[in-house]
Order: sequence, then structure tokens, then C-alpha cells
Amino acid sequence: MIRLIYTSRSNDRLPRDLKDIIATSRANNARREITGALCFLDGVYFQYLEGEAVVLEDLYRRILADPRNKDHRLIERRRIDKRLFTNWSMGLVTWNDETTAIFRAFNGEARLDLHDIASEKAAHAFEALSKSSNWLVAAA
Repeated sequence: MIRLIYTSRSNDRLPRDLKDIIATSRANNARREITGALCFLDGVYFQYLEGEAVVLEDLYRRILADPRNKDHRLIERRRIDKRLFTNWSMGLVTWNDETTAIFRAFNGEARLDLHDIASEKAAHAFEALSKSSNWLVAAA
């Protein structure tokens, strides 16, 4: 099993189809035994995915080919022994003071740009964010 963490920029600062992306991800991920979480802020996707390597590599190839986003940055591809998001087919963070403070603790006080997070801090940021109550989730 592996985890993939990546960022990309949306072609739209506020994509109208974000709800559809989440709904489709939840349905497809549950079927493929993928779990994870998505952060979206100011036109940037920051996503954590976990599952079998072959399945995630196929999914990431499709994400790279999706015309709704660009400027992809693979932050991490790493083997894992256990899942962080055990019961989430896909969670979506909701931004407020708490989640903003958590993210800034890992990315500095500069502008809140999800695309610029340091590679070595991304997984830790997701772990901290996962403990907040600011997620819209669906079970895997």
C-alpha cells in the first residue's frame, strides 16, 4: 500500500464542479478501496490518497490528464503500513480559523498557498488537519 500526496492548480479559482468531483471520487474510491482527503483553497487542490500502488498510479495518471487542473506537483509517493484516513473514501476540508492555523503551522505565516507546502511537511500537515472537526466526509 502507498500514499500519494500532490497539489495542482485548478483552471478556475472557484470551480463549479467541486461537489461533482467529491461525489465521483467518493463513489469510485470506495469501489477501488482508496481512502483520502482533499483540500481546496483559492484555486489549488492539495490531496492525500492511499491505497494499492497499481490503483493509485492509475488514478494519478487520470488526474494528470484531467483538463480541469494544471501545474501538478507530486509531493510524495511512499509505502505505508496503515491508512491515515481509514474510513474516508474522500474527505473535503472546510476552511476556518482552526484549519488555517493548522496549515500555517506547517507552511509558515506567509500567504496561504496549498501549492507551496514543503514536501517534508505535507503528510504531517494532513495528519494534523485530519484531527480537526472541519471535514465533510463520507465513509469508505
